[in-house]
Amino acid sequence: MIRFWFSLLFKSMPSLVLLLISVSRNSSFSSMVLRNKIHLDLSGECCVLGNGPSLKEDLENVIKERGDFFCVNHFADSDFYEMIKPKFYTFLDPYFWMPDAQESYIEKRKATFSKISNSTKWPLVVFLPKHADLSFFKKNIINPNVHFFIYNSVSRIDIEDELYVKILRTRLISPYTINVLPQAIFLSVLIGYKKVSFYGADTSWHQNLLIDNETNEVKMERNHFYGSELVRVYKDCQGQEASNITHEIMKVYQTLKVYGQIKLFSDAMGAEVINKSSFSWVDCFPRQ
Repeated sequence: MIRFWFSLLFKSMPSLVLLLISVSRNSSFSSMVLRNKIHLDLSGECCVLGNGPSLKEDLENVIKERGDFFCVNHFADSDFYEMIKPKFYTFLDPYFWMPDAQESYIEKRKATFSKISNSTKWPLVVFLPKHADLSFFKKNIINPNVHFFIYNSVSRIDIEDELYVKILRTRLISPYTINVLPQAIFLSVLIGYKKVSFYGADTSWHQNLLIDNETNEVKMERNHFYGSELVRVYKDCQGQEASNITHEIMKVYQTLKVYGQIKLFSDAMGAEVINKSSFSWVDCFPRQ
C-alpha cells in the first residue's frame, strides 16, 4: 500500500506542485463555514438544473420536485425562475464578469443580472469561483436577498482520480471549472445534500458543431432550454481567438471526465446523485 501511494504521488508530482500553488492562494471552504455565514436550512434533497435543451422537455417533471433547487447561468431569464425559487445559483463562464467580453455576452448578462436583482423575493445564495470578480457582481446584482459566497477554484490538474477525490474531500479545491453544471452538482454535495438529482445535462454540443467550408470557421448551434443561436466559436470571451474542432472536442472530453470525478467524489461522501435528464451524454451517474 505504501509503495502504491509513493508511485501515485511520483506520477502526479508536477500537477501536485501546481495544485499546492493554487491551494496556497485559496481560503478553505466547507459546508460548516457556509452554514455559519448564511444560516442554511437544507431540505432533504437538491435538484440541480442545467440549461441543456432537454430541460425544456423535462420542466413538467422539474416542477414536481420537492427539494431545494440549484440553478446556473441564465436560468433566471426564464419565467420558471420565480416559480421554483431556487435556493442556490452559480455562474462560471468568465464573460459574466469580464469587462471586455463580446458585446452580445454583455447584453445577455445584463438581462440576467437585472432579472435576479428585480425578481428575487426569497433568500438566494450565489456561488462564485475564486477567480471571479466579486465586486462586479455586487455592483450589478443589488438585492438584499442575494448573498454571495466564494469557493476555491483551480485550473485543470492531471492526477490520478483516486488521489484527486481525496483532495476534493479536503474542501480546499473544486473540480476543474470547465462546465457549470458539474460544478453545481459538486457544490450541492459539498454543502451537505445526500440526495441530488439533476436535469439539463445534454452535454451534446459536439453534435452541433459545423465547419463553414468556405471560410474554414468553426460554428455551433448553441441550444439551451431558453433558446438557440448559430454562432462562430471562440476560445476566449472577447472573440479574438478562433476555436477549432480539436479544442471543442477536448472540452467535451474534459467535461465528461469531470462528471466522472464528481461521481467518485459523491460516492465517497455518501451522496446519491441521479441524472434525470431525458437526453444526456453523461453516463457515469444512474438514470431515472
